[in-house]
Amino acid sequence: MGFWRQLTSAQRDQLAKIGTKVCYEEGDQILRQGAPDRHLVVVLAGVVKVVTSYSNGLQRVLTLRGPGALLGEIAALTALPRTAGVAATSKVTALLINNVEFAAATRADQALHDQVEQALAERLLATNQQLVEAFVPAVLPRLAGLLASLGDQLETAVLPISQPDLASLAATSEASVARSLRALRARGLIRTGRRRIEVIDSPGLRAYAETYDVEP
Repeated sequence: MGFWRQLTSAQRDQLAKIGTKVCYEEGDQILRQGAPDRHLVVVLAGVVKVVTSYSNGLQRVLTLRGPGALLGEIAALTALPRTAGVAATSKVTALLINNVEFAAATRADQALHDQVEQALAERLLATNQQLVEAFVPAVLPRLAGLLASLGDQLETAVLPISQPDLASLAATSEASVARSLRALRARGLIRTGRRRIEVIDSPGLRAYAETYDVEP
């Protein structure tokens, strides 16, 4: 459901008072890996990608996050630098909250503190699911499972993601992604457009994800 939507209206009002609403365009950087800043981000609308960068200059897309997601809380509540960057993959509206004020709010409201812990637990479960899907050897069922999972997590049928980012997320080549998308499109499971993939049949993608030995 997302952190924000699990809060009561009073809790949302409280965080809105101590936060600043900011709008981003597609491609804008929201959080930078390694940055020393300590604010948190709540995605109110739109979709973002979480990206990690390596010393050799390569980047890896780790996941997509949608409305209601809480981001940057680990760096905000510890002395650690940010372990990943966050960029908008669509128009995004976000609430930026100072870490000191957020920590004070969670200390004063045990239910809010519990919701933060639940958000972390749900993120861990989603990460574990992606790891399971990443070990599917054949690219086509791996991609089918990934698209179904992303649709469920973001609670939308339209995924704002480019083929290069999808290849990075699925740990495969752009050529393999292109072939797999053609195969899934031919089976009526998805539609594709510029920087977008529409999930038409999520159960069908799930079923296809279980055919581990299939290649396009």
